[in-house]
Amino acid sequence: MKQAHSCPLTVQFTHVLEAALTRVFPRADGVLRRMAVAFSGGLDSTVLLHLAHDYARQRCLELFAFHVHHGLQPAAEEWLQHCEAYCAHLGVPCVATRLQLNSADQDGVEGAARRERYRALAHLCRQKEVGVLLTAHHEDDQVETVLLQLLRGAGLAGLSGMAVQGDTPCVEAASALPLVRPLLFASRGMLKQWAEQHHLRYVTDASNSDTRHARSALRTTILPHLSARFPGFEKGVTRFARHAATAQYLLNTLAIADYQACSLDGALDVQQIADLDVRRADNLLRYWLSCHGVRMPSERYLEEIRSQLLQSGASAQPELFLESRIIRRFRNRLYCLHEEDVPRDKPRADDVLFPFVWAGEERIRLEAFGGVLSFFPSAKGVSTHWLRGRPLQLGHYRGSLRFRVAANRPAKRLKQLCQEREITVWARRRLPLLYEGDRLVFVGGIGLSAEYADTGSDCLEISWLPDAALPAFPDFGGQAC
Repeated sequence: MKQAHSCPLTVQFTHVLEAALTRVFPRADGVLRRMAVAFSGGLDSTVLLHLAHDYARQRCLELFAFHVHHGLQPAAEEWLQHCEAYCAHLGVPCVATRLQLNSADQDGVEGAARRERYRALAHLCRQKEVGVLLTAHHEDDQVETVLLQLLRGAGLAGLSGMAVQGDTPCVEAASALPLVRPLLFASRGMLKQWAEQHHLRYVTDASNSDTRHARSALRTTILPHLSARFPGFEKGVTRFARHAATAQYLLNTLAIADYQACSLDGALDVQQIADLDVRRADNLLRYWLSCHGVRMPSERYLEEIRSQLLQSGASAQPELFLESRIIRRFRNRLYCLHEEDVPRDKPRADDVLFPFVWAGEERIRLEAFGGVLSFFPSAKGVSTHWLRGRPLQLGHYRGSLRFRVAANRPAKRLKQLCQEREITVWARRRLPLLYEGDRLVFVGGIGLSAEYADTGSDCLEISWLPDAALPAFPDFGGQAC
């Protein structure tokens, strides 16, 4: 196979990739051992795999080609066979996965395919312990993306286009992995010239010229006219995207500063937001929602947040829906919650009790309550000797029950204790109650009953830790005070 290490494409590819990898693995102990290419078999990914194969071989890196079979095109099976044959020729393992897409998906088939493709690629990366994923997005893709965002009325974040280095999009933050686009500097013409020079065979997706799709219509009918009238306009568009990215970075820096001033345990203080200039408040809200994985909201939606949530009375508990999230105001704070984490049904008076026996575990996962009970040695808490093996019961929150947190304090209703600790109404419904018979031993988020509190070397502190998806509240402790 012909090598061309002095070719500008190879040199620039290597420079861009290594600069990105330095940002992904900044420490000396952060060594890259495996990387993967998202390989469709088309022109762009074929050139990328060809370049990455040479790069990995010189540096003794293990390289994978990940192919996602959408099943949307009649030729999809042939494309998979082509990819497997080409990878076998290079000596690169080809790992394929098949998707089943829902035609009724709210993002449409095209949007759903993109989302599920990235999720599948991230899963393959974790499965094969791959440190970074390479995709074949190039300069023409960047131009199309920026112009489409402009036509949709996007803000600076959308007009910034794609970054060379980031995380896998459409993937939950906890599962996201480093992604690098090392060909953003190269035009489609450069890639085609490289493929011809090295006799690379690739497949052609007929849907790329189907003008029913917005991107295809832009690529085949509009961009050629722009190129004829404004030669080299692509460089201007990509330069504009870099300026937009810089401006967005500065806005994010301001938003982070405002977030640190206005937030408490992930919630936003309503009064402090109201004190900000409207444009600055919107900037903060966009940043806050993006931290919760919500796509950039429209101007109209931000107006709804300001009018319904920020300007309502202090005792009101209004809420708005955005994708699968609920934006709620509670006690002059804004919370962003997953719909499934906000139970709609109030607990029944005869709520079911679950048997519970502690056998020395440090942590016990309670699926019915969405969190973990932890037990650890403490000078103050419940007696280990008393707790071990004792038949107890777990039940759901009931605000009318009375509970004493300290011997020198009166018993109060759980509702009042939760209000004092600013535990939100929806978080209360996930709090576990630990009973001995009909007497409360422990209440998650509040603590241990004074009746069961002890001191000495044989004590355990009980702590309730709700899942990270639930809104945090100030006091998780289980020791009596």
